[in-house]
Amino acid sequence: MIRINIIGSGNMAWFLADSFAKTDVSISGICSRNKEQGQLLADACNANFVNDVAGLDDNADISFIALRDDAIALVVNQLKTTSIVAHCSGMLSMDALSAHKDRAVFYPLQTITKNDLPNASHIPICLEASNTETLRIVESLADKISHHVHFINSEQRQYYHLAAVMVNNFTNHLYVLADDLLTKQNLSFDLLKPLISETARKACISKPLNNQTGPAKRDDRNTIKKHLNLLNQNKELKELYEKITQSIFKLHQQDEI
Repeated sequence: MIRINIIGSGNMAWFLADSFAKTDVSISGICSRNKEQGQLLADACNANFVNDVAGLDDNADISFIALRDDAIALVVNQLKTTSIVAHCSGMLSMDALSAHKDRAVFYPLQTITKNDLPNASHIPICLEASNTETLRIVESLADKISHHVHFINSEQRQYYHLAAVMVNNFTNHLYVLADDLLTKQNLSFDLLKPLISETARKACISKPLNNQTGPAKRDDRNTIKKHLNLLNQNKELKELYEKITQSIFKLHQQDEI
């Protein structure tokens, strides 16, 4: 049986704990500076809680650092263990763990919130390790929770993370702006939900370039001008609309506005 420690009590820590708790992996310890959240997580997965990495079980096979990138560096040198140390960051190089001989990256490529945890079996897990044996161990752990395990180096992972921010965080920000736009007109965002679902469905079954529609794609200047007029009272959104429209024009070889 593989024994693991989890350092952190945020979204990623909850995802790891929830996912591994459903397998034969033993969650030995939870470490968090936030005592309340850390204890809640430890109780949820029947693990021991400590608020200092020095108190973690040194007999664990692997310690996952599930923290923000800027906090990982603070923990790495404090963690005294001869077992595997892994972080879950999309952007941080594996070299950030160079203080440890056996090190790895275990990066679930998914948006995660602890109050609505996703099903791990459908999530790509991107792995990297300092040596063959370490890779074998983290691969065996990934296989326990996901059907989509990939070996990705640090540079490749950074590009995936960048692309993930674009398709998830940027897209959601556009949802926020659209919702606000409609709310100010006493209109409902709910009417857009079937469109959102259809757009996402198409992106999953064919190349996004082939799915582009809309006034910029068909070079409909009259509609674009009407849209811009509607945004005259919202300078920032108007500029964003113009920049995205110009990007679509360029991609489809249309003249600029």
